[in-house]
Amino acid sequence: MSKQIRKYIVWFIGIGLLAVLLYFMTMSNANNVHTSQEENRKLEAQIQSIYQRNLQGANAEDVDLYLSTITTKAREETGEVMAEFFTDFDVKQDLMEFEVTDIEPDAIVVKARQKAVGESVLEEEAYRNHIATVLVVFKQEEGEWRISESSITDIEFTPNKSLIMRGRCL
Repeated sequence: MSKQIRKYIVWFIGIGLLAVLLYFMTMSNANNVHTSQEENRKLEAQIQSIYQRNLQGANAEDVDLYLSTITTKAREETGEVMAEFFTDFDVKQDLMEFEVTDIEPDAIVVKARQKAVGESVLEEEAYRNHIATVLVVFKQEEGEWRISESSITDIEFTPNKSLIMRGRCL
């Protein structure tokens, strides 16, 4: 076999090994991306479950359940506020949309859209039904994801049927 033919054989074997190596590297990355996407889906489902539990606590007027979904730092002040709110208002909230917008190692940001329908037990103060868009930040605390902060970014007030019947519309 001539030197020229050996050179081509070595070259083809080298290219073939390189192609096989690139193939396995690509498949390895594809599996990592798939695993990462799978992990993100599980994490998103977990975060949505926590948020649903938060709304469940609010709907049931269960302060302890509500507080179990938020960070320790916010519990004392929030507990007092929510206990008073539950005394003054009867509100039911439904989650309409839920989207994880950012996942970082130490925080997860969510955009939620929820409908709140309720009534005030106070004569002098009416509750205004609404649909709110809320940005919610989750942080890990003691190995658990909890709500760290939330802020309403948009609110659309909807008619209160009980007030319309009484001749008032808010």
